[in-house]
Amino acid sequence: MTRLFCSLRGIALLAVLIGGANPVDAATTIAPEGVTDISAVSAKHQVIVRISTHTVPISPSDTAAAHGGNSSGCTFSRAPCSLVDSLTLTVDGRALFVARSVFADLADLQTATVRQQNKQFVLVLQGGDASESYSVDISFDADRVRQRTVSDYDGRDLLQKTIYYKPPVLDN
Repeated sequence: MTRLFCSLRGIALLAVLIGGANPVDAATTIAPEGVTDISAVSAKHQVIVRISTHTVPISPSDTAAAHGGNSSGCTFSRAPCSLVDSLTLTVDGRALFVARSVFADLADLQTATVRQQNKQFVLVLQGGDASESYSVDISFDADRVRQRTVSDYDGRDLLQKTIYYKPPVLDN
């Protein structure tokens, strides 16, 4: 059994070195416009995260009122503003359903980290800047997204928590 574990760990490390995947817990800078791919490998699973973003042309002196009361979602903490268009999560080659509520309000993301916590993964997104900074933890496993929490940047104050349930199977 020990030999099998060592072999699997060696294969995972080789995949990291050759395939460009990061070990779990490695931070990745998110592009303000375009696609950012994050690939993380643990002893048992491979996780691929894809974040698509676009920029909104604002200037440092702009205010939310000048842009229709912040209907864009920009934090106005940096210019140009960067908004998230989509977020995909893939575990072991299987794409998970990601509700729009998981990512639709995210703006000015800076870094993403995938970490393993028990039998789940947590995608940690850091966004905003200064007084507008925040952290989002998206918990998921091989089957589905489980929950999303939004905190202040250092994670001390929980601002929002959303739990995602597995939909019932309906017999027709």
